[in-house]
Amino acid sequence: NNGNTVGLWATSANVPQMTAASITASEVKDGKFTVTVSGIEAPAGIGGISIPVWSENGGQNDLIWYTAKRKNADTYTLEVDLKDHGYDVGVYNVHVYGTDKNGKMVGLGSTTTNVPQMTAASITA
Repeated sequence: NNGNTVGLWATSANVPQMTAASITASEVKDGKFTVTVSGIEAPAGIGGISIPVWSENGGQNDLIWYTAKRKNADTYTLEVDLKDHGYDVGVYNVHVYGTDKNGKMVGLGSTTTNVPQMTAASITA
């Protein structure tokens, strides 16, 4: 009643962000590989999953941001066509970002896959 402000207690809250349990890239088949993001936990809901992909040949000169497609409630997939990356061989970098329904983007992880040099035998097989 005397106009003084007195602190009574303090508290904090932990607001969890989106996470993914697993990020994998399949072996190349028919000039394509598939990225699978699974075990997604998204307390604020999933607004979208974005996946930049690039080959290590020439740095990031072939970087493309893709939007993954929902497979089920906690799994998203993306098919990457090597044609879109100039059929580069070697290591491809795959990073995964999730955007929640509040518009917050968070890094979920990354992986790589190796695209082997094509040989005449692998093309005709």
